[in-house]
Amino acid sequence: MEARVRKFILAFFLCALAALPAKRHLAETTEGPAGLILQQIIQETDSTRRVEYLRMFLERFPQHESYTWVLGEAQTHYLAAKDFDNVLRAGETLLLADPADLPAAHIALQAAQAKGAANLVQLWAQRTADAALRAEPSDYARQCLAYAEYFLYAPALQSSDPKVLQSAAARLEKANPASEYLPQLRARIFQLHRQSGNIAQTLALAEAKLKQDPNQPDMLLFLASHYYDGLKDPQKAIAYAKRLIAPTSKAAPSQAALGHTILGVIASQDARLADAELHLRAAIPHLDPHPALKSEALFHLGLAHYRLGESKQDLKRIEQAYKLHAECATLAGPFKDQAASSAAGIRSQYHLK
Repeated sequence: MEARVRKFILAFFLCALAALPAKRHLAETTEGPAGLILQQIIQETDSTRRVEYLRMFLERFPQHESYTWVLGEAQTHYLAAKDFDNVLRAGETLLLADPADLPAAHIALQAAQAKGAANLVQLWAQRTADAALRAEPSDYARQCLAYAEYFLYAPALQSSDPKVLQSAAARLEKANPASEYLPQLRARIFQLHRQSGNIAQTLALAEAKLKQDPNQPDMLLFLASHYYDGLKDPQKAIAYAKRLIAPTSKAAPSQAALGHTILGVIASQDARLADAELHLRAAIPHLDPHPALKSEALFHLGLAHYRLGESKQDLKRIEQAYKLHAECATLAGPFKDQAASSAAGIRSQYHLK
């Protein structure tokens, strides 16, 4: 069992189930045959005899107002005795009486896990998550929800099948759309589709993910890069790149730099020189891990400086253009030779040292 699961289980045993669900009612009166058995249940300290009293009550008084309280007590004993089938049956009955009976669902989930039946684990993880969301907010409810989410996510841990991962994602989203496991699971699904070479499916998945979270940087970057590559659709590339660099985006500086590169190069090609300069200057300091892109950014920034310098007879800009193209010429990439030729031409034309 993983350390994380052990941590969850330990937390549950340490957490007292102080607030019983509202429908688990223990009658105050101890009159009559039912009352006498209830009194024995409450007072009995021997586990074996207490279970017998519990069974006796459940068999004789199924309509009694204390029935769900007794069944909850019995469910705990069943789990300790590894009578897992009775644990699950008790859980079914208790949840029918009260869908927010979180202890009943959680105990049943433990029984399903102990049985090793994957279908039962998934079923009771879903029911536990549902009960946790219905229950009064508490540390116990939050721990139960996290515990259930883990078992909904678990099938995806050992699988690289997109269908298995998508099924796990659907269960998690139904259980808790804010689950901590969903972003990493969606990222894995996306990467598997991307590696499969099915571009249409990958694009559709990326678009779907952005509908769920409009600020996912990986999806924005993929879509911006896809439409930028070969200038398939410059306007779409611009739209996604702008979202990637927006203050609301969750993009890291290195991701935002790629968005700035896309915007800067397209602006340079469209002769929007001020925009090109703005975006490429923002990008270059973060492009060291991407030498080919840095080469492209340096070349286009140099080109923007050169054109602006020529139009305004600004020698400082011309000198900057020369330095940028000279630096670009030192980097491996498709612009290396072109940058070297440009730098030599600028140097000769303006007699730069």
